Amino acid sequence: MNVKPHHPLQELLARLLFSIETVPVRVQRSMVNRACREATKWHEEQIGKLERKRTMMEPTGSCFVFVVQTDCYAGNFKEKMSAFMTGQYGDGEYGEEQAKQFRNDNPDNDSFEKNVVQMNDGRGSSVTQIFWGETHTDFGIFFDTQPHPDQIKLMMDRAKTFAKLNPYPEEAREGIIITGFQLREFVVKTTDQELAVWDVDTETVGV
Repeated sequence: MNVKPHHPLQELLARLLFSIETVPVRVQRSMVNRACREATKWHEEQIGKLERKRTMMEPTGSCFVFVVQTDCYAGNFKEKMSAFMTGQYGDGEYGEEQAKQFRNDNPDNDSFEKNVVQMNDGRGSSVTQIFWGETHTDFGIFFDTQPHPDQIKLMMDRAKTFAKLNPYPEEAREGIIITGFQLREFVVKTTDQELAVWDVDTETVGV
């Protein structure tokens, strides 16, 4: 978003500052411009947060899951790794810095904003990844459309880079070891179960 020359905030601040005769005009203009830049920066950050908070989704129907398999407990790094891989993260601040790194490294790539799904983590928060499997060493990133091969290759490369740059937070380990990747289609099947049957002349209903 670009600041227009006649930004409403700039006009308001100008009226306030120009009424203070003890402040030199040059200083007034500098203060107005700086305030506008800060306000615009804040506004862009809020818009960015709103765009990231896509509708939280309980998986229904069909979606796709890119699974990262590791040899260690993924809860210590899955938020940051997935943000480093896709530039997307959930409600918390975990992954914000890694998402910025993704955008710095890939300034023209906004493809993940279009198909990464925010999931409900079961505690009322939205996340871009959840544990996958029973061992909690793997995690999955959900997509509402099948990720493009270019997206998959980029995620694989950045996952391996993250693993090399970020030692696992335990002693006697050289780093996170990635053992593989998977692309899975996640399908939720609906069931139809009979709960009760009533005769046409039934007067009292109980379930």
